[in-house]
Amino acid sequence: MQLKKVHPRVKSSGVWLISMCLWLLSAGAVVADVRFTNPTVGGYALDLCRDWAANCGKPAADAYCVKRGYKNAVSYQFRYDSPTTRVINGGQVCNQPFCDRITSVTCSAGQTIDPGTILIPADE
Repeated sequence: MQLKKVHPRVKSSGVWLISMCLWLLSAGAVVADVRFTNPTVGGYALDLCRDWAANCGKPAADAYCVKRGYKNAVSYQFRYDSPTTRVINGGQVCNQPFCDRITSVTCSAGQTIDPGTILIPADE
C-alpha cells in the first residue's frame, strides 16, 4: 500500500474546516432574524394592538411572530392613523381614521429585547 504525501496547507485547511463544523454544531443552529414588511392578518394590515384597544405595540408584534413560528419580535415599526387594520387576537377590523398599523416587524427564534427600545415610527 502506497501513501500519498499531502501538502501541509491542505492538511491544515482540512483540520480548520472540521474544527469549524464541530464548533458550529456545538453552538446549535444559527437562525437569522426575518423581517416582514406590511404584515397582514386575514387580508388586512396588522393592527398596532394585539387585542381591541389593548396590549398595543410589542404585544401585537410578538403575537404576529409567534403565529409564524418565531419566538418573538425583536423590532417593529408602525404608522398612526392608517386604516384599515385587523386585530390579531379576536379578528376585529378597524376602519376608522384613528386605526394604527404595524408597517414592519422583525422576528427572531431566540432573541429577546427590552420592550422600551422598539417603538420606531415608520416614515410617512
